[in-house]
Amino acid sequence: MKKEALAACLAIALAACAASGTRPDAPRLDATSDASAQSSFKQMIEALPGEQRIQLQLAMVAINLKDVKSAYEVVNDPSLQSPSIVRIKEEVDGMTAQEIIDYAAEVADMQMEVEVGPG
Repeated sequence: MKKEALAACLAIALAACAASGTRPDAPRLDATSDASAQSSFKQMIEALPGEQRIQLQLAMVAINLKDVKSAYEVVNDPSLQSPSIVRIKEEVDGMTAQEIIDYAAEVADMQMEVEVGPG
């Protein structure tokens, strides 16, 4: 009886992980320091296939620019001229790549499209 209950709980847990779309071992952003944020973001990028790498990088840019209303703001704010994970690390702390992509889709005021060509 205990084995059956354990097997049922394990099956439910695995199904929940599969349904969530986030691998349990997916890298998460570590915002402990600037260096850890950069390092963990790099690990996220390296763990993704090509198109998702681009989506994650665009998501990072979109979150950096989420409250920007004009190019004038970018010109006058040097921190906006070089978007980075460090600038938004507290905002995305503990998120996986997919969670960052989803978050950017929720908060970004702009649309970005990238067409990936052959090669």
